[in-house]
Amino acid sequence: MLTSKRHSDSGWIDSHCHLNELSNPAAQIKQAQQAQIDYFVIPGTAPQQWPEVIEWQSGHCAIALGTHPWFVDPSKDQVGQLIAALQQCVVVAIGEIGLDFYPSQSQPRPDRGQQQQLFEAQLIIAKEHCLPVIVHSVKAHQQVIDTLRRLDIDAGVVHAFVGSAELAKQYIDLGFHLGVGPLILKSPKTRAALVQLPLSHLLLETDAPFSNSRSASNPLLELLSVAQCVAEIKQISLAQLQQATRGNSQRLFRLPGGQ
Repeated sequence: MLTSKRHSDSGWIDSHCHLNELSNPAAQIKQAQQAQIDYFVIPGTAPQQWPEVIEWQSGHCAIALGTHPWFVDPSKDQVGQLIAALQQCVVVAIGEIGLDFYPSQSQPRPDRGQQQQLFEAQLIIAKEHCLPVIVHSVKAHQQVIDTLRRLDIDAGVVHAFVGSAELAKQYIDLGFHLGVGPLILKSPKTRAALVQLPLSHLLLETDAPFSNSRSASNPLLELLSVAQCVAEIKQISLAQLQQATRGNSQRLFRLPGGQ
């Protein structure tokens, strides 16, 4: 799906998207690349979906593997499946993993204890492999923070961060980055928080195609709206933001061009 052209050391990095779920990936990715969005990180969400993700690995796309809290299934050896997968392919992170305690009636979340057990197991695997983690945290921030601190996990990103400056600083104090995506366009509290947060701990992302994007025809392009918003908040140019967030992603995930 991606062009064969080697990565450059400029352009935007979408640090969290699901290219395997796009409605028209060839055209949408080409359009994104024309808009200087030229590198993508795709997280896995469940073992049965990982083969789709692995197929996307290329010079413009890195992958992560993990079981999302929605798909925790204690009847399966999801820990063993992750260990086996890591022996077969190269990943830049363990994710998307975490805790989701949102009280949904239409899509009930798995048991909290089972979520916690698998979250901890995947964190331990990440630590053993010296890999950062991509964390999904919904209505569970304090438990996530307590778990990261207890297990001494100090490298990763909180995906789709929405919250106060105080909450953000708790993650930053642990060594974590914050994934800034389209939700910021709807969250005055998070925009206010960004004023106080260091640029060195911010990554840009879309979560495409799950971002409820205004760019419905191509959710990857929502990265440009997010970038414009963040640049205005931080009072810097788009070029400065691009260089900073690209470098943050490269260093965290050890991507080409990182130092």
